[in-house]
Amino acid sequence: MIGGKRDSASKSRSAWLSWPAWTGIGSLAGLVALAVAVVAWWWPQSASSDVSSGAPASPGGAGAPANGSAGQTYLYQLPANSAGQAGQQRSPADVVLAGNHYAHSTGMWTDCMGKINPKVAFYAGGKYQHLAGTLGIADPAPGNTSVIVYVYADDSQFKTFDLSHDQTLPIDIDISGFTRLSFSSLTLGECPHTPKPLVYLGDTVVF
Repeated sequence: MIGGKRDSASKSRSAWLSWPAWTGIGSLAGLVALAVAVVAWWWPQSASSDVSSGAPASPGGAGAPANGSAGQTYLYQLPANSAGQAGQQRSPADVVLAGNHYAHSTGMWTDCMGKINPKVAFYAGGKYQHLAGTLGIADPAPGNTSVIVYVYADDSQFKTFDLSHDQTLPIDIDISGFTRLSFSSLTLGECPHTPKPLVYLGDTVVF
């Protein structure tokens, strides 16, 4: 009886050991085949997971917009107006207005006490419908600074805005059909003694 149990166990062990050889996994070729099968199953699953996750493309990669958002152009990216024609592009100003940071801003000069400064002018070419952004006075300006901001369209005064220090003013102006846009400001107080503008169009875009 004991011998019978040993024979049965031996047969079971023999059958178990022979199973890998029967399936082909016991050989090197079988192991390779199994690995290929696992990779073939896993790869589509992984690719599908990446696509369905909706992960954004790497910033700065192909097709990434250079502007604040698709379809918009920062004001400073427009060519400067030069005798009614497109001229050189200006650089952005990185400023703080009423405690908020605006990294893509455009400055304008301030007239005062009979001193007239040139307008800051841009060539829009009639291609845009809106000018949108935030008007503000730079934080380093004297606390009592207040100005009137003038917006000109094709050399005619178009809009005016009253502005005080520590205040920002959102703007959204219809500029449909205009070729040239110009900006200046005026203060009734003392002239600011600074090599930089005090009044800015914060992160202003055209679209």
